[in-house]
Amino acid sequence: ASVLFVDQGNPACSDTGSGTQTKPYCTIVKAAVVAIGGQTVQVAAGTYTGTASFGHSGDPGNPITVVAGPGVVVDGAGKAFSISAKNHIVIQGFTVRNTTSYGIYVFGANDITLRGNQVSTAGQPVDGLTRPGIYVNSSTSVHVLGNTVDHNTDSGIVVTNESTGVEVVGNTAFANARGYTRAAAGIDIRGGSGITVDGNVAHDNEDSGINLTTTQGNTIAGNVVYANGDHGIDDRDSPNSAIVGNTVVRNVTAGINLEGTTGSS
Repeated sequence: ASVLFVDQGNPACSDTGSGTQTKPYCTIVKAAVVAIGGQTVQVAAGTYTGTASFGHSGDPGNPITVVAGPGVVVDGAGKAFSISAKNHIVIQGFTVRNTTSYGIYVFGANDITLRGNQVSTAGQPVDGLTRPGIYVNSSTSVHVLGNTVDHNTDSGIVVTNESTGVEVVGNTAFANARGYTRAAAGIDIRGGSGITVDGNVAHDNEDSGINLTTTQGNTIAGNVVYANGDHGIDDRDSPNSAIVGNTVVRNVTAGINLEGTTGSS
């Protein structure tokens, strides 16, 4: 089928069934395991839990697309979505909250789109248990588009290690904080290269609005960054980056900070 259905409110739902509209799956977890390239998983209103880990990759031009209908919440899972060593997947329109780990986790993946999700209150404000809302690690061509990340216990969005070609565009990141130490940024780029951070709004985060650390060749453009607890934009040891056309006001320390081996940024 081109569409798989998830509807825990349907009395006929079953995770041993066929995922049709008349006999949908009860959980997003099941649908994520069985979905293949070219299929759309349509999730009906309700509050779901459990970590949806994908069993297959999509295909180039025919991704696995998981779409939330109105009123879909993933609450209290370990992670809401975990994409590990899988490719060509889209996650769209989910409200994710109260996860004990990352809200949405991407590792070793390629061609992933996270669009229009709201991710809040990931992790715990305790040393060793804090977590970002969206975490992209060692991945390529990941598109983080139009999400809202707020009140997480670490940075709102993190891109780290050897991630390349990642777009962080049109997101809103606010009120992210560990609480016991100043460390959580709105958007935190750590390692990798060729990251685009464009058209985001980052405000009232515990640390800087946008962090660049030990990375290179990035574009930071057209962002609105204000009322953050450290710098507006902090570029540390991240050479050859373009920081242009941003609006940076009312942050606690420097608006735009360049230090270490930043060099020609």
